[in-house]
Amino acid sequence: MWETPERATILYLLFTLLFSSVIWSLVIWSGHLGMAFGMMITSVMWCPALAALVTCRLIGRSFRSLAWRWPEGRYIAAAYFIPLAYAAISYGAVWALRLGGWNSELVTLVTQRFGLRGMPAWGAFTLWSLFTATAGMIRGLSTALGEEIGWRGFLVPELAKQMSYTKLSLLSGLIWAAWHSPLLLFADYNAGT
Repeated sequence: MWETPERATILYLLFTLLFSSVIWSLVIWSGHLGMAFGMMITSVMWCPALAALVTCRLIGRSFRSLAWRWPEGRYIAAAYFIPLAYAAISYGAVWALRLGGWNSELVTLVTQRFGLRGMPAWGAFTLWSLFTATAGMIRGLSTALGEEIGWRGFLVPELAKQMSYTKLSLLSGLIWAAWHSPLLLFADYNAGT
């Protein structure tokens, strides 16, 4: 019954909506993305993957059919270091040209919240930066992986069977934006913008 790409796509989107709406409702009710110590963010980001897994199970596909695999090491290294390089160039230029200053409020906050009394601010900030670049990266990847398995692992390949690359790009982008909209519009995801 659900063996066509169109039906598989509809089923996937319905499950994504169903699972996500539970989390959206809780976050909107509280008004804060940080509710439940931030666990709702991880939960909502795994809704697309959960929908993909349930859809695969219901339509009789193997989970291995999801278009996801661990990339080669050089791509992982590029994904990690290229943003660091262009951020360093940008920040370096802004600081060198004195177009912006050091964010002393952030350094003070990090120093206070890091909790190592007696450590100089530069030491606490350095440690925080190192942990953010390692443990923070792992945490970020573990949450983003849920979205990637769902959107790029299931939705995009199904849409590719149905339409051109341009239409696929536009439609998947619209779906992705619509999926984020409830938290942007009705909670504090917008960060004041």
